Amino acid sequence: MQLLATLSTSNSSNYWNDWLIPDSNSDNIVDLPYTSDGALANPDESPQVYAYLNKDIHILTQPTLLFPNESLDSGYYYGLMTITWTPSSDTFGHEVRYSLHCTIGESDTWELIESDISTTWHSWNTSAVLQDRKYSLRITAQCNEELTRAYATNASFTIREHTLSAPIIFDPIDRQLVASTMNIKWEPAIDSWNHNVLYSVFYALEGSNEWVTIEEELESTTYRFYFPNFPDGTYMVRVRAFDESRLISNWSSEVTIVVVQILDELTGITVSVTLVLSLLVIVVYFLKKRFRES
Repeated sequence: MQLLATLSTSNSSNYWNDWLIPDSNSDNIVDLPYTSDGALANPDESPQVYAYLNKDIHILTQPTLLFPNESLDSGYYYGLMTITWTPSSDTFGHEVRYSLHCTIGESDTWELIESDISTTWHSWNTSAVLQDRKYSLRITAQCNEELTRAYATNASFTIREHTLSAPIIFDPIDRQLVASTMNIKWEPAIDSWNHNVLYSVFYALEGSNEWVTIEEELESTTYRFYFPNFPDGTYMVRVRAFDESRLISNWSSEVTIVVVQILDELTGITVSVTLVLSLLVIVVYFLKKRFRES
């Protein structure tokens, strides 16, 4: 906290260098009162966005990055980034301009993004710079007498396009015969920003565009699908992924399955016959043993 100037002996209408936003109506008065954890008897109800003019001492206050700042540390970004910062005040009333720099990767060299900025924001097209690199930012204020103040964030972020690959179904194989149940298995989708990924499973009659949702928000890459009331026929199955930011993948490739309910009946008959034959073998064995003993 730094109090640079005051208009009265009260705790009102002061400039506090750590309390400069928000100013939604641009009246140069911070919208929220300033308090100092008990250091002030009363809150400053009209904290100023800019320091007051002072003919005796030339001070240029330090700008502070608002976005991106430490909140984006180790995060990802891609596309048009609006960089914002707090305004600098010049107590001599000089015009203040800003310049933006960045470091790339492990380099200690500050590369110029833009200079001679008159606003407290700048739009940076991050899709036009080197990808898969870590970046840190620095904002520098300078008055027309070349007094400068700079602020560099300790945080870094990675510029990388946000993509989500399509899941790949590997079980069942295409045109596989199934009965009343089937395990659907797929390779996981890859999120380039390391977000959590969920899945939805769909089916449709072959040749139809009317896809029906089987299950949503699955964390697993396996789903057991039941066909108890499905008529015999040919169906298509596919999977789609989405992440926590609701980025949606392309569809997986379609897998065609042939549902034959009679397989269940045949399976039941096979089991019954096998059981009867097993019992007959056991009976014959004991009969032979008894005959030998007699």
